[in-house]
Amino acid sequence: MVTLVVALFALTAPSGAWAQDPNGRVAGCVSDMARSPLPGATIRVTGANVDRTVTTETDGCFRVGGLPPDTYLLVATLTGFTAVVRDELRVQAGALTRVDFRMRVAPLCECLIVAPPTVPSLWAKADVVAQIRIARRDYGPENATRETVTHTATVLRIWKDTHKAGEVLNSLRFQSEQCSNCTHAPFEPYAVGQEFILLLTARATDRPFNIAGAFAVENGRVHSASVAGYQGTSADDLVAEIVGLIGQ
Repeated sequence: MVTLVVALFALTAPSGAWAQDPNGRVAGCVSDMARSPLPGATIRVTGANVDRTVTTETDGCFRVGGLPPDTYLLVATLTGFTAVVRDELRVQAGALTRVDFRMRVAPLCECLIVAPPTVPSLWAKADVVAQIRIARRDYGPENATRETVTHTATVLRIWKDTHKAGEVLNSLRFQSEQCSNCTHAPFEPYAVGQEFILLLTARATDRPFNIAGAFAVENGRVHSASVAGYQGTSADDLVAEIVGLIGQ
């Protein structure tokens, strides 16, 4: 009889206590495509009134508590891997929502032009050099084996704008392709709100841009770059080098 009472208490007490919590939790693990854990990955959780960032532990797992019931956007990033996005993640009061990420080793974009090793050489090739923030992304099939992702971005600053690019006002668009049966890793779309300093080359007038160089910026620093040695550099230092090229 004593054993039965203890067992019932163990089953009912936690759920009753947890049901009183008005907030929810998110937990999960990050691994590579071989399912090896990835410690040190950054998980950013954003909602209407929430902007939280955590880092995965040695086992590749993370936990975020105290989240009001809402729909959230989660973005997993790690140097050397493509970012992974989880949209419309529903968190409910008193509940644990599980979300895992599997990350691929890949360049910033499969449409990335083979990049020269320096900012000046990228500058010489570019038709547009701008700092942008991703505002929207649209999906659309191109043919039986490829799917395109078109990103629309708000232009925060622009330093170079040639006649080849056409008219560039307060926004621009660039396109990437996802290939379902390619040998390379498919491209993961950028998250809305991510910021970049991009060096772009114009395609035909009826097509979006190619990305010649990309510097992902977060919290004032470059955390991913197409030029070796720039990761971890202050964004202001990168901008100073770009501004120095204007007169050349």
